[in-house]
Amino acid sequence: MTSSAWAAQTLADQETGTAFEHLIGSLRGLQDSVTSTRPPAEVALAIAAELRAVAHRLDEFGVGEADQLAGAQMDYPGRSQACVPVLDHTAQSADEVRGTLQLSRFHLGRNGAAHGGVIPLVFDEIFGRLAGTDRPRCRTAFLHVDYREITPIGRRLDFTGRVERVDGRKIFVTGSLADGDAVVAEADALFVVLREGQP
Repeated sequence: MTSSAWAAQTLADQETGTAFEHLIGSLRGLQDSVTSTRPPAEVALAIAAELRAVAHRLDEFGVGEADQLAGAQMDYPGRSQACVPVLDHTAQSADEVRGTLQLSRFHLGRNGAAHGGVIPLVFDEIFGRLAGTDRPRCRTAFLHVDYREITPIGRRLDFTGRVERVDGRKIFVTGSLADGDAVVAEADALFVVLREGQP
């Protein structure tokens, strides 16, 4: 491939990636809208039909996991994966990370509190990215979460993560999630570096 062809391909890839992130952003908005409304039956059924039609428009562009953009765009919020809450990393090194996030109506459990299952997802996203910074690929071996307070939706939350130690292929990570001065959850996890040939 010539340098001009490579540059054109790179630009096309960037445009595709950015456009896909707009699609994911719209999907996140849809998730919140669906969660926070109570449409009459005829409206719900009509929109369901529209969404099926939209989904079918994407059928011809199906790719394998290695080529999909969702979950692979590291420079975009949530890696362009709609199930992952958007994390804003304000500081990142190989051993420590800090940042903020805000959970939305889509993440609601009940009474203004985030669904308990969202919290491990948040920590796994934070820890997985941290454990893999300047290190070989790794996977979660265990993740333990202590719920300290109610985790609210619609408020800015602060997160931290720290690599406590590395023992061979084992990476031990701890972190916290806070609402202002109140720590709402703490977690510790073990990540294991993959052996050669492991998927």
